[in-house]
Amino acid sequence: MAKSMTQPTSPDVRTAQTVEQFRYITFMLAFEGVVTNRDLREYFAVSQVQSSRIIRRYQDEHRGFMERGSGRGEYVPGPRFQCDPAHYEIGGYFQLRWNDSPASWV
Repeated sequence: MAKSMTQPTSPDVRTAQTVEQFRYITFMLAFEGVVTNRDLREYFAVSQVQSSRIIRRYQDEHRGFMERGSGRGEYVPGPRFQCDPAHYEIGGYFQLRWNDSPASWV
C-alpha cells in the first residue's frame, strides 16, 4: 500500500526532491520570514494541490516550525523554528529565491 503524503517520513527515506522542497521552505522562512503556497508552485512548477501537500508534509515532519500567516496560503516561522540565516550562505538564498546561478548575478 502506498504511503500517504501527509504521514511523517523518516529523513533516511526522503527523496532528493523532498529535501530540496524542505530546504527551500526553510530558506524562505529564515531569510524572508514567510513562504507562500504560490512560492512553491512557481519555484517547483507544481499544482496548488501539490504545493499544499508539500507544506503539509513539512509541517508534519517539523512540528511547530511553521504556522499560518495572515494572508491566503501564507506561512510564517512558528515558535519552534530555530534556523538562523547566518548559518547559511547568502548565495544559496539567491539561488533558491531566483532559481538562478551566481554566474548570472554579475
